[in-house]
Amino acid sequence: MQLAQAPVGEWFRCEESEGDEGVEVKFTEDGRVLLRDSRARGAGPVLEFLPQAWDALLRGARSGEFDRPMTPIAIHE
Repeated sequence: MQLAQAPVGEWFRCEESEGDEGVEVKFTEDGRVLLRDSRARGAGPVLEFLPQAWDALLRGARSGEFDRPMTPIAIHE
Protein backbone atom coordinates (compact mmCIF):
# COMPACT_ATOMS: atom_id res chain seq x y z
CA MET A 1 0.00 0.00 0.00
CA GLN A 2 1.44 3.37 -0.93
CA LEU A 3 1.20 6.21 1.56
CA ALA A 4 -1.00 8.22 -0.79
CA GLN A 5 -3.58 5.41 -0.58
CA ALA A 6 -3.38 4.95 3.17
CA PRO A 7 -6.72 5.47 4.92
CA VAL A 8 -6.91 8.33 7.40
CA GLY A 9 -8.28 7.32 10.79
CA GLU A 10 -8.10 3.55 10.20
CA TRP A 11 -5.48 1.05 11.34
CA PHE A 12 -3.82 -0.82 8.48
CA ARG A 13 -0.77 -2.97 7.94
CA CYS A 14 1.45 -3.94 5.07
CA GLU A 15 -0.15 -6.30 2.62
CA GLU A 16 2.97 -8.48 2.92
CA SER A 17 2.40 -9.12 6.64
CA GLU A 18 1.56 -12.70 7.51
CA GLY A 19 -0.96 -13.47 10.23
CA ASP A 20 -0.43 -11.29 13.27
CA GLU A 21 3.22 -10.53 12.46
CA GLY A 22 4.22 -6.93 11.91
CA VAL A 23 2.97 -3.53 12.90
CA GLU A 24 -0.16 -1.51 12.22
CA VAL A 25 -0.16 2.15 11.27
CA LYS A 26 -2.83 4.82 11.54
CA PHE A 27 -2.65 8.31 10.06
CA THR A 28 -4.69 10.88 11.97
CA GLU A 29 -6.48 13.85 10.48
CA ASP A 30 -4.10 16.26 12.22
CA GLY A 31 -1.06 14.59 10.62
CA ARG A 32 0.18 12.42 13.46
CA VAL A 33 1.16 8.81 12.77
CA LEU A 34 0.35 6.04 15.25
CA LEU A 35 2.19 2.72 15.28
CA ARG A 36 1.36 -0.46 17.22
CA ASP A 37 2.27 -4.16 17.32
CA SER A 38 -0.24 -6.29 15.41
CA ARG A 39 0.16 -9.17 17.91
CA ALA A 40 -1.18 -7.04 20.79
CA ARG A 41 -4.59 -6.87 19.08
CA GLY A 42 -5.07 -3.24 20.11
CA ALA A 43 -4.24 -3.83 23.79
CA GLY A 44 -0.55 -2.87 23.67
CA PRO A 45 1.25 0.45 23.65
CA VAL A 46 0.96 2.86 20.74
CA LEU A 47 3.88 4.94 19.51
CA GLU A 48 2.94 8.42 18.29
CA PHE A 49 4.98 10.36 15.73
CA LEU A 50 4.72 13.90 14.47
CA PRO A 51 4.89 14.06 10.65
CA GLN A 52 8.53 15.19 10.62
CA ALA A 53 9.60 12.43 13.01
CA TRP A 54 7.74 9.79 10.95
CA ASP A 55 9.45 11.01 7.78
CA ALA A 56 12.85 10.85 9.52
CA LEU A 57 12.13 7.31 10.75
CA LEU A 58 11.23 6.16 7.23
CA ARG A 59 14.31 7.83 5.73
CA GLY A 60 16.52 6.12 8.30
CA ALA A 61 14.92 2.72 7.71
CA ARG A 62 15.21 3.04 3.93
CA SER A 63 18.85 4.14 4.12
CA GLY A 64 19.83 1.23 6.40
CA GLU A 65 20.48 3.40 9.45
CA PHE A 66 18.77 0.85 11.71
CA ASP A 67 20.19 -2.31 10.13
CA ARG A 68 21.99 -4.72 12.42
CA PRO A 69 25.77 -4.59 12.16
CA MET A 70 27.31 -7.21 9.88
CA THR A 71 29.95 -8.12 12.47
CA PRO A 72 29.50 -8.44 16.23
CA ILE A 73 30.22 -5.29 18.21
CA ALA A 74 32.68 -5.74 21.06
CA ILE A 75 31.40 -4.29 24.31
CA HIS A 76 34.08 -3.24 26.77
CA GLU A 77 33.17 -2.88 30.40
